[in-house]
Amino acid sequence: KMYRAGMRSILSELNRQERLRVVPEISLPEAKTRAVVAWLGGVAEGRVLVVTDTVSRELELGSRNIPNLSVTTASAVDPVSLVGADYVVLTQASAEQLSERFA
Repeated sequence: KMYRAGMRSILSELNRQERLRVVPEISLPEAKTRAVVAWLGGVAEGRVLVVTDTVSRELELGSRNIPNLSVTTASAVDPVSLVGADYVVLTQASAEQLSERFA
């Protein structure tokens, strides 16, 4: 009960500070770091946490060499990762999963 309230509070504060971004989906043309950097450049900068409903192979392989970028699923997101990120990027599907999980 307290965990859910804490997560709701963290997500609410990220939204208030405009550090929470919601994108419709993440579609990368190839599993290359260059593709992830190009996509990320238009979305966020600094320490970024990307939360998706499922991590695609392209995103996993393309993001593993990028410093200050973490990728996780909505079911595995934790408070420390959320607080430690400058920006949190959610897909629409992961945002719905989080709202159901912490409602």
